[in-house]
Amino acid sequence: PSSMVGIPAMPPAGGGGEDEVEVTRKDLPEYVTHSNWKVRRDSYILLRKVILEESNGREACGNIAGDSILQGLDGKIASFLLDKNATAMEEALQLAVAYADYCKGGESADLAEAMAKNLVKGNAFTSPRPKATKFSQALALKLMEVGKDPSSVNAVIGVLLEQGLSSKKPKIVLMSASLVLEASQTFGAASLPLAAIKQSLP
Repeated sequence: PSSMVGIPAMPPAGGGGEDEVEVTRKDLPEYVTHSNWKVRRDSYILLRKVILEESNGREACGNIAGDSILQGLDGKIASFLLDKNATAMEEALQLAVAYADYCKGGESADLAEAMAKNLVKGNAFTSPRPKATKFSQALALKLMEVGKDPSSVNAVIGVLLEQGLSSKKPKIVLMSASLVLEASQTFGAASLPLAAIKQSLP
């Protein structure tokens, strides 16, 4: 049964396994904020695994209650994107994509805005790791795709325009501009907040 799902935290490179911790579902409330990044990483991996198991192999459906996966998950998912460890953050990004695909909270414009803000605020857009770039782009577009109405698109694009394009970090500016362009190509320019985009142009 899914409640018994657990995975061992991988030992550090070099073979030592002294700090190995088995992450089980009952430990997740504590372990998702654990001081050890390996434990957080494996907690994110387990959460994603549980979401995929709960989906029973169905196409992305957006009907799984976040609380059925982890109590308070809807209120915690955005904070995972601020993980300061690069490896753990990549797993948090993949978890967030799965959450957006399968959980009811993924259609919330408020939650889409919160996650977009943390993509800009954290290290997701500035990471030199190709996977982080790939998963960040996928998450931003997914949040716009699964919103139940145009408000999610407006929320994410709004963050990219107001906080992304005004960032002092060139990588964040480039990523934000790229995502706005990709969103216009994917969803059609008519679905974007054109007035806000026009106002943000130099």
